[in-house]
Amino acid sequence: MKRKVLPLFAALFSIFGLISCNPNSSSNEFVGDEEWQGNWNGSEDIEDDPQIEIVCKQKCPICGKCLDPDCTIDKEKCYDIGNRTKYEFLGSDKRVKVTGGNKGPLTQVQAGGYIDNFNNNEGATIEYQIIASEATTACMGATISMMPLAMSLTTTCETYINDEKILSNAQVKANLNWPYIPGTTTIPSPNEWYNFTEYFIGCVKLKEGVNTIRIVNPNRGAYQFNFKSIEFLSSVPLEMGNASGYEEHVCEHKNEDGLCTDYDCNMADCLVKDESDWTHEKLTIEAKDDNVLKFDDNNENIYNSAPGEDCIGYLDSYNSNQTIIWSFTASEETYVRLSLEHSGGLGHGSAFTDTWKLFFNDEPFETEALAKCNDDANKWNYTMYGHSTIGYMKAKPGKNTFKMIHNSTTGYNIRSLDVYNQKGELAVAQAEK
Repeated sequence: MKRKVLPLFAALFSIFGLISCNPNSSSNEFVGDEEWQGNWNGSEDIEDDPQIEIVCKQKCPICGKCLDPDCTIDKEKCYDIGNRTKYEFLGSDKRVKVTGGNKGPLTQVQAGGYIDNFNNNEGATIEYQIIASEATTACMGATISMMPLAMSLTTTCETYINDEKILSNAQVKANLNWPYIPGTTTIPSPNEWYNFTEYFIGCVKLKEGVNTIRIVNPNRGAYQFNFKSIEFLSSVPLEMGNASGYEEHVCEHKNEDGLCTDYDCNMADCLVKDESDWTHEKLTIEAKDDNVLKFDDNNENIYNSAPGEDCIGYLDSYNSNQTIIWSFTASEETYVRLSLEHSGGLGHGSAFTDTWKLFFNDEPFETEALAKCNDDANKWNYTMYGHSTIGYMKAKPGKNTFKMIHNSTTGYNIRSLDVYNQKGELAVAQAEK
């Protein structure tokens, strides 16, 4: 039997034809050349991008106020300064006690103001003494380097105030610039270790007098960070105590021009000395010279002669026991000043003795001199070179030897050593192991 298709098709066409073409229809249609207006008469405001409210995910366990800077609902934050005073205490301050762990000593980088070699350094400890004029509750914060993952100071490290463990759910945001994929061995870009940010963990209770703050690396994974400072927002006066027992040296041998005349002292206050009666001549020993020995546990010559480099380089944690030995002869007993030509690496603001073990004529050599040549403490600059005084020492007649053994996870390229002498003549000599 044949189906009756045509009558049904005609009926449907008739219905839809009325809807689509009838100018009196209530639907929206295009009629002739008139501009379509739709259903909007222009009298209503439309919000194209409605604001998304973000709830607080991080609250202070003591005051209950929000610690989450992304939160838009809780307008009152635990870290609002209000009528409080902000105190910042740098980790590079010599009164801060730093103790190394299984990855070696911590470095207090003076020019950058931070503590280096904390990451993955099991047992490493930073200890402050904070003196409060009276008992108070203050909001505590820290400035640390941002890591690949969001994390808290109190979870990636153990944080104690007067031996009481402090916990907080406040997190430092992840550093999206960090080229690191969890579960891989990708080495991060060096600059990212120095991308510092401030955040607050919340309220803590301080007693009247000395409060001991300890930050300990338990080595729960390589997620610790370079540490720059701790901060407090306090309604009572706070000051730094002397956790390390450091005593600043005061020079007692300055002349009327303010220059030190004690050539046996290399403390920070004595490193600018009177050289008015010196010969004003110098001996430059080039690092590329075969008379200079430069080696590590794996290589007999660590000099990099690549175009644009021409230096002793790669002085970092990926090599071991890099050693440089310089020798010269003196025609008579004389004081000398050693000045190192080096690049502006990130270690440039650290003390020479934090980066190297130093020996002069086989005797350990102590100095508070800093390796400084880069204006920006937080950027690598291996193309800019400058000179930094290491210190003064007494040279004997004949052969003298200055030895440097790398002793940290930071370093800088080295091109030469300048030796200034008080009197007599100097000449380059063959260095020996």
